[in-house]
Amino acid sequence: MESKSDKLTAKEAGILLISVCIVGFCTIIYELLIGAVSSYFLGDSIKQFSIVIGLSMTSMGIGTLISRFITKHLISIFAGVEILLAIIGGFSVPILYFAYMSETFYYPIMCLTILAIGTLIGLEIPILTRIMETYYDLKSNISNVLSLDYLGSFAATLVFPFIMVPFLGLFNTSVATGMLNLIVGGINIYWFQNRLLKRQKTKLYISSACSRLYWTYRYVYIFFQCSKILGKINI
Repeated sequence: MESKSDKLTAKEAGILLISVCIVGFCTIIYELLIGAVSSYFLGDSIKQFSIVIGLSMTSMGIGTLISRFITKHLISIFAGVEILLAIIGGFSVPILYFAYMSETFYYPIMCLTILAIGTLIGLEIPILTRIMETYYDLKSNISNVLSLDYLGSFAATLVFPFIMVPFLGLFNTSVATGMLNLIVGGINIYWFQNRLLKRQKTKLYISSACSRLYWTYRYVYIFFQCSKILGKINI
């Protein structure tokens, strides 16, 4: 949203509410992924999940604090946040697998990954809330955003253990979740393109990011499949 005088339409508000639900879903998936991978590698699941949850909540608070300094180009920034989450969160499991090759650096890399993901997640809800303030009054806006965020989180706690991990595995679950963030960013760019500055450059940037993410995924996926065949990594 480039100006607070720009009023959202009902469709635009609906797109943003769906985005809230999806980002809430992805938030919990990333936490569960990192906790599960760390428990798989290092054992002591209580310790690993405590570290993941604690760092995630702290970094989300940092992201929320940073959001107060963002006053312009909210849609563009939100889309950029989703692209960064697609890259960092989507490849969080491969990053941790590589980090485990040197156990000394596993915890620092894990913590940096959590801090990066959590800070970006902390930016999402405040930015979305501020974008929607031109359509909903304060009471409705807060209740809509938080209820859908919590609903997405609840869905993630069911989908992760019963669908995603059994059918996709941890590696593909992280990539699929990253793709969800990328889709959210792309859809918002499409729906709000008339409100964005430098529209053509933004479209080219999104297309380039999608293409690079896809091919990076293909290369990393091929590497891990070869590693599985050789018996070097058990995913």
